[in-house]
Amino acid sequence: MERKQCYMLLGAFCLIAILVMGVLGCVSGSPIGGLAAKNVKPVPLTPMEQAQKDYASVTITYQIGDASEVLDSDRILSWLKENEDGSVTFDEQQAKAFVKSLAEKYDTAYTTRTFHTTSGHDIQITQGDYGWRISCSCSPQKRARPASQSTRRQPPCTPRTTGARATSRSA
Repeated sequence: MERKQCYMLLGAFCLIAILVMGVLGCVSGSPIGGLAAKNVKPVPLTPMEQAQKDYASVTITYQIGDASEVLDSDRILSWLKENEDGSVTFDEQQAKAFVKSLAEKYDTAYTTRTFHTTSGHDIQITQGDYGWRISCSCSPQKRARPASQSTRRQPPCTPRTTGARATSRSA
C-alpha cells in the first residue's frame, strides 16, 4: 500500500470513530458516558494489594546513638507474604535477619574496651554487659515490626546499658 492510501484509511477510521462517538453521545448524554457502564462499583483490593498500598511510602529510621539505620519501603514490601488463607503477614525470617544485621553492626556489650579514667589510668572492661545489645530473640511482634506510617524509633528490643566490672591498668 502506498503512503497516501494509508493516510486515507486512517482518516476514514477517525471519521467513523467520531461519528460513532456522536451517536453514542446522543443516546447516553455524553460520548464517554455511552461507553462507560453505569453504577460500576470499584473492585476491592486484595489483602496483599492493600498492604502494599499501606506500606508503599513508609520509611522507618532506627536511631542508634549518633547513627541511624533506615528501613525503607522497598525492604518492607519485600517482607510481605500472603498466607494460604489470604491474610498478609511479614516474613519473620527476613525481619529477624534485619535485626541480626543491626546487632552485628552495633552491639558493644560483652566486648573488651579500654577507657581512660580521670586519674590518668586506662581501665579495661572485660566482663559484663556494659554497652549496647540488640536482642534478636524478642517476640515477633516487636522484632522490626514496620509501622504503617513513617517514623523514627529506637532499635527493636534494645535493653538499657548497664555497668560492668573494670580492671585497672597502668598508663
